[in-house]
Amino acid sequence: MVARTVDIGSWPSTVFAAESPHQVTDNDSHTPEPLLDRFARKIQAAGAPPPWVGCFVVVLCPEHARVVAGAGWSKRQAREYLASKLTCLESPDDLLLIVAGGEAGGFSAIVPPWPPGKHSSQPVTRPVGVCIDCEE
Repeated sequence: MVARTVDIGSWPSTVFAAESPHQVTDNDSHTPEPLLDRFARKIQAAGAPPPWVGCFVVVLCPEHARVVAGAGWSKRQAREYLASKLTCLESPDDLLLIVAGGEAGGFSAIVPPWPPGKHSSQPVTRPVGVCIDCEE
């Protein structure tokens, strides 16, 4: 997955056609593997029956992000680990991993694509806060 960046002076905004979020709760895992295994089971259930291609968004709460980062894992490593556990994805690039939310416990989410399909549900990032067609 490419980094979702834009030029200095604007903010990236990413949109994605999706189902409603599916909550992932875990207050017990202290290492990435059991935590990400829980996400993999939720993604696999949402992506059944295979092949359910398209991008899934994984929304980590700050507590879950600290478990992954605290073990020295990069986003890429987390995506690769998840993808290795899944039969409903074509590659780790089919996972968009973000951190969102506040300090409220181990409540994260996965967001499945809608409609299913590699070309119908891909995140798109554009700059906001700049005027592209403005005349000065």
